[in-house]
Amino acid sequence: MLKVPAISSSLMAIIRAQAFGYRASPALQKFVDDLLRQYGSSVKAVIYYGSCLQSGSEFDSLVDLYLIVEDYKSFYSKRPWLAFLNWILPPNVFYAEADYGDRRIRAKYAVLSMRDFRRKTGESTFQSYFWARFCQPVAVLYWRDNKARKSIEYGLCHSVVTFLSNILPCTQAEFTAKDLWCTGLRMSYSAELRPEGPERLSRLWIYQASVVKKIVSAAIPCLPFKICRIDKRKQVVEGARVQQVYYAEISMVRRQICRAAWWLRRIQGKTLSVMRLAKAAWTFRGGVDYILWKIKRHSGVEVEVSPFLRRHPILAMLMLAPRLFSKGAVK
Repeated sequence: MLKVPAISSSLMAIIRAQAFGYRASPALQKFVDDLLRQYGSSVKAVIYYGSCLQSGSEFDSLVDLYLIVEDYKSFYSKRPWLAFLNWILPPNVFYAEADYGDRRIRAKYAVLSMRDFRRKTGESTFQSYFWARFCQPVAVLYWRDNKARKSIEYGLCHSVVTFLSNILPCTQAEFTAKDLWCTGLRMSYSAELRPEGPERLSRLWIYQASVVKKIVSAAIPCLPFKICRIDKRKQVVEGARVQQVYYAEISMVRRQICRAAWWLRRIQGKTLSVMRLAKAAWTFRGGVDYILWKIKRHSGVEVEVSPFLRRHPILAMLMLAPRLFSKGAVK
């Protein structure tokens, strides 16, 4: 694994302002408060991410939350088998919904222990599933105490540095923040069963561009490579503008090792994605319909399922997988 330098104070400040400066709407805050009342003190933090955060409305789609918990044993005190599943293949994913006035919030929330959060966002974790998620802009809606807040801050910062360190050798020697970020998202998506196409990356960049440019600039000194900045002037319709361009000195051997690592991540990640889908069929109410809805939303591919398969989600996933692959819904 790469030896990653210490997190810079500038990167920490950007992540802190971006993640902890978000103010949830009254409806979303009440939804989170209801979850906290349900699970009590075992929850150490709640992280909000995904399409609803990007759109600014929790009613547009399915709200994506992560519940960072003390440990699985205390969180699942009455369901030890769920604690085992969460430990052996995190995260477990659940569904919840609630009405606020005449509107309804629908959410899926994933459960991850603080120990796993710290470990799986760091440079010692080969699998990209977690650090490729938490490197992106998120909002922390709740933290139990200052210790929990600090742990989340460091985990988010380490996700960024781990993500960029594992992506940079796979880019051109000269690159922009957009080149680096979009290459990283594309490669991390390829390591999962993700239906998103190129247009999804374009939308994500439009949403994330302003903060990502700051994050990349602050993270550059934290990366284990020699990188310098080059200002290049580009002509656009409105006139001239300065685009920040970077140059990285990375050996060809290191670049080949990086590409080989991502080839292995694709095999590992797709295998684990199938296992997570099978596990979610036990924990996620309406899991089959949700998976098919998400695939249709991102790829336009629609697949009909019988009532029988809805009642038997594991069988449904096994039978639908070849159809989804043949139609290009997942790659």
